[in-house]
Amino acid sequence: MSKAIVVNFTFPPFPGIGGRRWAKFAKYLHKNGHDIQIIAANKNHQKNSNWKQDIENYISRIAYVPTGYPRILTEIPNTFLQRWEYRFWLFYVKVFNPKGNYFDHSLRFAKYAGKEIEKRIHDGYNNVIISCGPFKMAADLLKLKSKYPQVKFILDFRDPWANNKTSFGFQTISEQRRIHEFELEKKAIDTADVVLSVSEEMNAYFVKLNPNSTTKFICLANGYDTEDFDNIKNHVSAEKNHLQLVFAGTLYEKSQHVFQSFCNALKQLQKSEPELIGGISFSFFGSVPSWFQQHTSGLENTVKYGGNLNLQDVYAELGKSAACMLFLTDDLTYSRSTKFYEYLAMKKPIAVFSAGGATAAFVKNESLGFECNMNNMESDLRHMIQDLKNNTFAFNTAYNSNAHDVKELVKTIEQELI
Repeated sequence: MSKAIVVNFTFPPFPGIGGRRWAKFAKYLHKNGHDIQIIAANKNHQKNSNWKQDIENYISRIAYVPTGYPRILTEIPNTFLQRWEYRFWLFYVKVFNPKGNYFDHSLRFAKYAGKEIEKRIHDGYNNVIISCGPFKMAADLLKLKSKYPQVKFILDFRDPWANNKTSFGFQTISEQRRIHEFELEKKAIDTADVVLSVSEEMNAYFVKLNPNSTTKFICLANGYDTEDFDNIKNHVSAEKNHLQLVFAGTLYEKSQHVFQSFCNALKQLQKSEPELIGGISFSFFGSVPSWFQQHTSGLENTVKYGGNLNLQDVYAELGKSAACMLFLTDDLTYSRSTKFYEYLAMKKPIAVFSAGGATAAFVKNESLGFECNMNNMESDLRHMIQDLKNNTFAFNTAYNSNAHDVKELVKTIEQELI
């Protein structure tokens, strides 16, 4: 079996979704007998994670190393002292990183992770998998390729890099700094032996950066883990005459215009067709932006926020839902997130709220859910609610989701290991 090092900045017990993908893949690589070692950032000020149980069987193989990034810049400063400290360290980071994205928390991570990688290479590990983002660490760590040409370096993207318009601070940096990130991205793409990404759309973009090496770009989609669904009841709520649609996860800032269109359409239907809106609710669990309350004002009986729940409670809510919701940003209308595939595995109709795009078209064409286009929101919402209430939507239960099971997806990684 293969010997592989996995570098993942946001690995559990860090609570964010960034560690979920490789916590799952590493779990099944370990189960399948591969010798794996994990190098992750020591973010010890955050203890909880929904994926702690996925790392239990190989926790002794995880090394947590310093990030090198000021902790205050990862938090929201509240007091005068914290705001002063924030400005001081932000100035420091800008000086340290005068060209690129100063909100990249991995700016100095390669200094510490690189030493751990080299130790393991000397112990015979000949595969290095670098999970992105954050991103600068990828370009820095790939400098090791020239020193260890016999080692296979695999770069895995779960998010776009330099053309990211949703997260990692890219929407606020200057064009000059963005150009530098593009240069880092291209260099990393050129250097890696294999480049994995979660979508064919991302791969097409990478091929444009490196048209001479098209065979090294491989789609490794997100997926669901059937073990997560153990003991979860998957049925529509027995509450008489009431249907619940559920959103679980992070409602992104850049989806505000889509969400506002959704709320405005609901308000209009509430006035014109109150009997249609009665008996249905839209429940949100997870993280929502500050504007959530503003747009849902007047919809308190229809749109509800349930806060942050643990993973099992989220699955319980999904299990009794009539349909599950996704709100996509304009730059990620092709996105099929982990949550998308979990909805699919639970045989739940998926309601895609977006400005159109590949994901909405996919669920509509495959009869897996509904397209709620922001440019036709009121009509789309009306038809969806009518179908759900009248039980006239025929979900495509014949759709085979097995290929999206992490146990199957991990085989793609195994084929690339030496």
